[in-house]
Amino acid sequence: EMFNETNYLSAIAVDFDANGDIAMTNTTVVAAPGTGYRIVLYGVNMSMAGSTAATAGRLYLTNGTKASATILWQLRSQGLYPVQSDMSFSPGVKLDANTALKITGEEDSAQAYAFGTVYYRIERT
Repeated sequence: EMFNETNYLSAIAVDFDANGDIAMTNTTVVAAPGTGYRIVLYGVNMSMAGSTAATAGRLYLTNGTKASATILWQLRSQGLYPVQSDMSFSPGVKLDANTALKITGEEDSAQAYAFGTVYYRIERT
């Protein structure tokens, strides 16, 4: 078996980007787990700030690609001061079977910085 289901959560650190410029589309956070399995999202702890007062940015966690997927979580920031989002999902939010958890970041001007943790587990479908 590829995975051994347990009651424990997994966590992955997200750091977009230490050098600024978070513009990205459909970047994989957690890879598709394989046939017969799915990702279940249990929590997101994320902060975001801009490099200038005019910087606006947005982050989206999605069930697969953003163009065709449900947005599961989103965060928007404006300016230099960090915006924080701490969310837990009980019960967890189930992604489609064998689908990656992806992130898309958008910037309006200058650079934005995002840092946080995503909590999830892999379950059988």
